[in-house]
Amino acid sequence: MFNPLTTTAAHLAHLLDTNQLTTTELVGIYLDQIEKYEPILNAFISLAPRDKLFRVARKLDDERRRGEARGRLHGIPIVLKVFPSPFSFLCICGLSVWWLVADA
Repeated sequence: MFNPLTTTAAHLAHLLDTNQLTTTELVGIYLDQIEKYEPILNAFISLAPRDKLFRVARKLDDERRRGEARGRLHGIPIVLKVFPSPFSFLCICGLSVWWLVADA
């Protein structure tokens, strides 16, 4: 169907739009990839609990079935990457969140 390591968001959107894939299945596929590679890559600080991720995925699938998709990326999981900053504050996907740590 697709290679989870090389696919594009556009291809995933097509699979979701044509009912060849559900968000629940997609979340499971990516969680399996994380489980497989995380011990080697150590790329994640934390993950949301699996049950919560699947609950949200089912909700998004229900919305799609009712014709209530909220956009082209509806149901496509994302990961936010934290980058080190030379200014001693966190950057998540290039967005500085210094206001969150300034009061800490």
